[in-house]
Amino acid sequence: MTSRSLGRKLEWTVVLSGGIGALTAYLGFAAFGDFVSSGGIFLAAATLAVSLAAAWLTARLLLPRALAPVSELAQSIQYLSMTRDYSVLPNEADGDLDLIVAGTKELVRQLNDQEQRLEQHRKHVKDQIVFHTSDLRRANEELVLAQREAELGSQSKSVFLANMSHELRTPLNAIIGYSELLAEEAEDLGYRELIPDLQKINTGGKRLLEWVDQILDLSKIESGRSELRLEPFDAAAMAREAAEPILPVAREAGVRFEVHCPPDLGAMNADRERVQSVLANLLRNACKTSKRGTVTLAASRETVEGVDWLQFAVSDSASGLSPEAVSSVFRDPAPSEASNSSAYGGFALGLAICRRYSLLMGGNIFAEGGPGAAGAFILRLPAEVEVQLSKSHVLRGTNRLIRDLLNLPEGKA
Repeated sequence: MTSRSLGRKLEWTVVLSGGIGALTAYLGFAAFGDFVSSGGIFLAAATLAVSLAAAWLTARLLLPRALAPVSELAQSIQYLSMTRDYSVLPNEADGDLDLIVAGTKELVRQLNDQEQRLEQHRKHVKDQIVFHTSDLRRANEELVLAQREAELGSQSKSVFLANMSHELRTPLNAIIGYSELLAEEAEDLGYRELIPDLQKINTGGKRLLEWVDQILDLSKIESGRSELRLEPFDAAAMAREAAEPILPVAREAGVRFEVHCPPDLGAMNADRERVQSVLANLLRNACKTSKRGTVTLAASRETVEGVDWLQFAVSDSASGLSPEAVSSVFRDPAPSEASNSSAYGGFALGLAICRRYSLLMGGNIFAEGGPGAAGAFILRLPAEVEVQLSKSHVLRGTNRLIRDLLNLPEGKA
């Protein structure tokens, strides 16, 4: 057994036993026991207790004072969030709290500015809404008033056209009837030199009566009192029938007249009377403007995207129209160019009527050719016409016809 002491604080003992070998170590705290026995531990405990008491008293007395600005700032922010009273924030603080207070004030200032801008924007938007709502209400009232005026104007126009038709029909029928009677009497009495003039009077009266009927018909379409009279018919036969009454006009003008209709042109379902009227009008105009040239009516059929279309081209040897004249010949009593005015101006009203008819049947009329080259008017219609009357474009067309008839400027009808 071996024992050794390391000063007063620690003592240890080693015991060796026999056999192969064994080692047992005993450590002892003799010095610690002496320290305890001498009362040192009570002194240490007392010192610890005094230190804790001093720390508690310090925290009790000094901590509230140190945390008072933080508590005041927290209460101010809470009050600010409820009342939006930005004056409750402290003006200044000590140490790092001053940075917090300054940052909070800057944040509050930015929020305040943003709220003011939002409020101003809200008032501006509200004023704009009120302003535009007032404008919209005023515009709606004006629109309703304009619609009523348009309806009254349309009714007045229909009454005017009906009265005009009646007033014109009576003398025109008298002119037509008396011219026929005078022609018969002139032939019986041997005054054959008067017959051509009487026939011209009769033809002119019938033409005027036809125009009156066309304008009245458009007025009925506008008011919804007339519809397309659709019927199936042979397109080639219809084209030849439309060309027959034009042969005397062509012979009188010294014009060579040709009709090209293939036998397989097929049938179409449309308003036969109006299609014939359009073709006759185009052919009559061509014969009067070709100046002893050639007038040709060529019909063809084509399929575009599964839809069959019939095309009737009326061409003549007269000089074609300029692009400016083409855009106005269906609209104005005379094209813009003087060179074309004398040739086509007298027929512009009839061409306008023809275009309205073609539009009613889902087709159109357009012109080809140019100054110095042969011109052509092309009527293009679907083989199967559907009843799709557009009152808006019929109204515009009728207004244009009335302006043309009365020679009124734009916007007066």
